[in-house]
Amino acid sequence: MLAIAGGKGGSGKTTTTLGLARAIDGPTLAVDADCDLPNLHAMAGVPRAAAPGGRGHADPASTDDTRIVPASGDAPDGIGGRLRRLREREAGASPVVVGDDAVDGRGRDGVGSDCDDRSGGVVSGPGGRSGGVAGERDAGGRGFVSERDSRSGGGFDARSTDRDVPVTVLVDCPAGAGPDATVPLRVADGVLIVATPCVAALRDAAKTAAMARAVGTPVVGGALTRARLAPPGVEDLLGCRILGAVPPAAPSTAADPLCDPAVRRAYDELADSLSERPNT
Repeated sequence: MLAIAGGKGGSGKTTTTLGLARAIDGPTLAVDADCDLPNLHAMAGVPRAAAPGGRGHADPASTDDTRIVPASGDAPDGIGGRLRRLREREAGASPVVVGDDAVDGRGRDGVGSDCDDRSGGVVSGPGGRSGGVAGERDAGGRGFVSERDSRSGGGFDARSTDRDVPVTVLVDCPAGAGPDATVPLRVADGVLIVATPCVAALRDAAKTAAMARAVGTPVVGGALTRARLAPPGVEDLLGCRILGAVPPAAPSTAADPLCDPAVRRAYDELADSLSERPNT
């Protein structure tokens, strides 16, 4: 599970979540964790209501198995419990659903408090079996690997093409530094920091990166939106590599940036960078 986060609203988190979900080969889930200002469903063109069966809505613009899970305002155990149920389902650990009325055999609180560890992983193996070491941190605590990655030495398994590839879960996080923004960072296995190349946005993004590290979740890299190059010093400020820059959309596609070929190409390259990122 990869959290797409950045402290400032309007930094491009939702566009990046959806753009990566469409760029990554294999099944993906894009999850809106912003219960107060949800807009992932609107950008993707799917209903605001939960999909029947709790697996999310099929993305109408994707030919791959990309699904959109809208934000919920009334999950019984909050967004943290909802994300954990999603992780358990994708890991094949229990036959739960991720809809608002999802409850497992342990009661309304589902899989526990927001202080739980991340055992159980974030991806499923063939036939829905648990991925075993999915979500395991590397020895230095600087990254996270999938089951396949732990054997091959690769990075975040984002663009594998074989049919046994696990589901990739991307979480569109709320802006700010409050508890609602912290919970997805705590649940996720890694965080991608997203910001525009302006001073205020970069400072807020640095705070988000610090929040992620404070709850023990590694920052896997950064992405700049509405930018062609990373300004000097950004990597030092965020404490991570900038894995990609997404250019501004052309005026004709400004209302829907993902219709712009240059923007889509940038997200393809960002997905490649994530998959090739070394665990060192």
